[in-house]
Amino acid sequence: MANFLNPTQHAKIARMLDKSINIPFVSSDREADIFLKVARVIDEKVESRLPDELLAGLNAPEIRVADIVAQALRENLVPMLEGMLTLPFLPADIKRRLLEVVVDYLVRAMAENTTLDDELDAFLSTV
Repeated sequence: MANFLNPTQHAKIARMLDKSINIPFVSSDREADIFLKVARVIDEKVESRLPDELLAGLNAPEIRVADIVAQALRENLVPMLEGMLTLPFLPADIKRRLLEVVVDYLVRAMAENTTLDDELDAFLSTV
């Protein structure tokens, strides 16, 4: 699997982050560019560490991970990604919050009868 997210999902994640997180002293246009790049890097890093069987649940509502697996992902993905992503232009607290938000959406899509697109679309339609 080259990437588990498609370009539309990258863009949706970037828009979701743009609506959820503010990077001080960075224009909205530049924030959008940063968030798109971050979404692509998260895609690459998560895809390289998680089995395809888990990632398949992001786009197939009938594929669900067990609650214990979802909890492990919530506990472990953020610290793992924090160590893997070099984002020297982001303060540590913003980097952590950004990762928490993305991981929450990923795990929700894997653990519930929904897809990542459904979760992101639901959020984006309310803002």
